[in-house]
Amino acid sequence: MTAAKAKAGGQPPKRPLKRSVPTINVEAYNQVVAKANLIDLRLTASRSEIKPAALDVDRTGWDLKVGDELVEWDVDEEKERLWGRIIFKAECVDGKRKPIIVEGDYLIIYAVEGKVDKRSASLFINRVARFACYPYFRTLFAALLGQASVVMPPLPVLKEPARRIRPPVRKISKTK
Repeated sequence: MTAAKAKAGGQPPKRPLKRSVPTINVEAYNQVVAKANLIDLRLTASRSEIKPAALDVDRTGWDLKVGDELVEWDVDEEKERLWGRIIFKAECVDGKRKPIIVEGDYLIIYAVEGKVDKRSASLFINRVARFACYPYFRTLFAALLGQASVVMPPLPVLKEPARRIRPPVRKISKTK
């Protein structure tokens, strides 16, 4: 499998930036959705940093920042695979200090039969794969903080604003 950097497929911005919704071929996207079957999801790397300030009981004024980025993806037509690497990061911010930082790098692989539209595959991996990986990152965050005896609420639920994908324009035939 050759690794194509996300830039090759159109690198998405780091979340939670607002972005315009590209016009897509609905039929091609729906084909990717119908063909994609999750076959593997794994944590490939993680990093955590819990500083002594995180052990303070008073955490008022802390901000929690959570984000993710699709850093790499590709469609391997020969092996009939669609895969991506997503990095999640959660930081507790106290002024300029970051007493808690947790990162998780996830590899997700879908089986896809036949050819798929690359643009639709990119949109699919960008939207769907992050929802598949995020519960595992929430668990990683909770487990690492639990091991350090830091009691915090769980990470928020991952949400994405509602989108409307326009249906294809249908030609109406005139009958006499």
